[in-house]
Amino acid sequence: MALITELLGLKRDPETEQEMSVAYKYLVEKSREDFALFRRAINGSAFVTGWFPTELAKEFQNFYHQYKRGEAPTMMISTPPQHGKSVIVIDFIAWIIGKEPEKAHIFSSFSDTLGVRANKGVKRIMSSKIYSDIFPEVHLSSRRGNERGYANNDNFFELPNHNGSFKNVTCGGAVTGQSITGLGFIDDPIKGRSESNSETKRQRISDWYSDDWGTRFAESAGQIIIMTRWHVMDLMATILKSPEGKTATYIEYPAIATKDEEFRKEGEALFPEFKSLAFLNRQKSKMIESSWSSLYQCNPTIAGGNLFKYDWMRFTDHPPRFDYTFITVDSAQKDKEQNDYTVFQAWGYHDSKIYLY
Repeated sequence: MALITELLGLKRDPETEQEMSVAYKYLVEKSREDFALFRRAINGSAFVTGWFPTELAKEFQNFYHQYKRGEAPTMMISTPPQHGKSVIVIDFIAWIIGKEPEKAHIFSSFSDTLGVRANKGVKRIMSSKIYSDIFPEVHLSSRRGNERGYANNDNFFELPNHNGSFKNVTCGGAVTGQSITGLGFIDDPIKGRSESNSETKRQRISDWYSDDWGTRFAESAGQIIIMTRWHVMDLMATILKSPEGKTATYIEYPAIATKDEEFRKEGEALFPEFKSLAFLNRQKSKMIESSWSSLYQCNPTIAGGNLFKYDWMRFTDHPPRFDYTFITVDSAQKDKEQNDYTVFQAWGYHDSKIYLY
């Protein structure tokens, strides 16, 4: 009861059965149209609140409006690991299936295990009482196997009395013979650092995306790609450099803000209710800078530097007499509890070479 009061912004808890019934009915009707409220309703008191999940839900809601306008949208979201990106995708799929039960939706990830997990997560939501109340016309077949011929297994299920379905596949795997008439979802297309550093594996995913996945979409279908960035030439980078990238929406959420934003200041954590700044700084201390930048800050860089490579450096104990010298300063001093280092560097120039000493 207290949760309904909170979700609906009521001034007091419903006191009678009639008031409770009216409030619950209103919650159900609102959740059908409001994805953020739907998430709170289906997850109950287990849901961790904060500005980040609220804003992320708004982006998904806006994406749905674009889809309904027939814009065939592509939305790409980059988030740090373990910040709830896969959970919101599962919640959104369940909501979309309820709203678009006549459409075929497909989910893809780097492993079949993650696909099965998504499949079961969606079905777990759809099997709940509140989901049945929100979307009373949408349900799963009553038996594993079929209900009047409707499939229901770990990789594919159909919706009884509707034309819609949900299928999970692996990135790089076969999607031929399948159509995406509703929405397609890609959640982490590549497994980790080793695979992301392999040009062959990155090219394989890129080819799969363009030649297999990309040919499955109906004209009005949309897609969401949500992933942790691993490499400067990962799938998101490839899309952003292509003509498709000109119309795609790209949103990134660094774990620690690099500048003042609407809901947090520079140096603050993305989702402190879930991952504290202290935790993030401990993670940062364990990682090389390029890994931290790509995985947690959504800014993939090349190990050894993007602009200046360590291999380019030459060392000498006898520098020449410089034509001129200068000092550079990167001042990180700010009014915060924790700041980056302030760096002073002395440079010299001679014979078209620059020296750091």
